Amino acid sequence: MGLAADIIDFFSVYENITSTPKSVEAFLEETDQFENCSEVKKIIRRLTQEGWLIPAGFSASSLVLFHDTYYSYSEVEPVEQDYGTYEFLVFGFPYIRNHFVTTVKPVVVKKIDGSDDIGSGFLLNYPSFKNSLFVTAKHCIENMQEVSIPEWNCANIPLLNIWTPSDERVDLAVIEFEGDAFPKIPSFHISNANILDDILTMGYPPIPGFESVLIAETAQIAGHLKSTTGQIIGKEKAYLDQQNYFLISARVKGGNSGGPVINQYGKVVGVVCQLPAEAEGRTDILGYGCAIPTETLRDFLQACIEQSDTVTKVKFQMTPDGFRTALG
Repeated sequence: MGLAADIIDFFSVYENITSTPKSVEAFLEETDQFENCSEVKKIIRRLTQEGWLIPAGFSASSLVLFHDTYYSYSEVEPVEQDYGTYEFLVFGFPYIRNHFVTTVKPVVVKKIDGSDDIGSGFLLNYPSFKNSLFVTAKHCIENMQEVSIPEWNCANIPLLNIWTPSDERVDLAVIEFEGDAFPKIPSFHISNANILDDILTMGYPPIPGFESVLIAETAQIAGHLKSTTGQIIGKEKAYLDQQNYFLISARVKGGNSGGPVINQYGKVVGVVCQLPAEAEGRTDILGYGCAIPTETLRDFLQACIEQSDTVTKVKFQMTPDGFRTALG
């Protein structure tokens, strides 16, 4: 259990709401954390701000520096504890970025015309799938001469399935491997987003003169959008396609497509996508990025499980460095 989860668990009165609030000194003594007292106090302040801990006055029997008492109505959830949710909340986006730095990967492609391009994608843990899943944007893998994902040993762990939505307007793709393609690398969980949530984007926009570089940027969710033809976003026309999106205040670029939008709990709340039609490639002018919400991703994953006619299995051939989807 991480330190933040330890603190919540210690002060919890979830199973007995008549319990007496406990002091910080009692926590430090019981867990032998006096050497980390400054860190403990910082974590307690953060947990209090987020409502996980509730101040309950002072204990006269404790040292003045540590006589604050608290209680919590929360119970430490094993799944959230194992995932690291409490630590993500307390230590913030730099910690989240470092934890998932190997989870977000470049999608390196060679197009039919021989030109090179790059997108982004991420590993996802989702119920009902025993194998590794990799989520990206459909346009990053569709009709490509070759697609490769760094650190993937495609000879040992080949592809099992590639799914895309039958609805051409939904820019999603899910790749399933035959087993654990990236052992010991954490996978994201998913959650829902709200307007004005603080978020983190991670992806691989192309930067001239550099190899693929993981770029992380914090932002906010600016708004939800169910678009109609001719709708105006800011001062720019975006001839959108009647799909649900949300806008983020991060200026994401083309290579970010397929990358995750992550909330303060370390969970993916959206997938960066291309702006449709005329707005494509002009996110810097608009000043916003565009993302597909996880409600859409969740529905798509469920359709894959059910083998619904709303999903399409993409035909592919394995290559020495990845796979090919342009089969003629």
